[in-house]
Amino acid sequence: MRKAKEIKAVIMAGGKGTRLRPYTFILPKPLMPVGDQPVIAMLLKWLRRWNIKEAIITTGYLGYMISAVCKDGSQWDIDIRYSTEPDPLGTIGALLMVEDQLDDTFIVINSDLITDLNLGAFIDFHNRHDGLVTVATTQKPVKID
Repeated sequence: MRKAKEIKAVIMAGGKGTRLRPYTFILPKPLMPVGDQPVIAMLLKWLRRWNIKEAIITTGYLGYMISAVCKDGSQWDIDIRYSTEPDPLGTIGALLMVEDQLDDTFIVINSDLITDLNLGAFIDFHNRHDGLVTVATTQKPVKID
């Protein structure tokens, strides 16, 4: 498996998960279980498989629970730092809060994502095209709320 060059990941985990209510009244969406692990654990394992060694998790709603589970990231061999939004800021607002920690290419990813994306190929594509931003998308043949 080809590894991505060492870059940071910004994991967006500040939302309230309103579509999953009432479950998200007590548990933030990134901590929703998939099998025997929270979805954010699956995401962190996926990032680490692609040689991502640093992550900044932007939190808001019930963020203390996310940091209590993920801690410093050592259980996944990834260095995790946190940025807490005082109020919901959206993607750009959360990124502006960590702007001083982003000095090179980085990825931004939602904390509830489950993917098999080849991150090495994605980063290679981004680097070859010399663009400011590259977005990965996929089509869903069935609408899933």
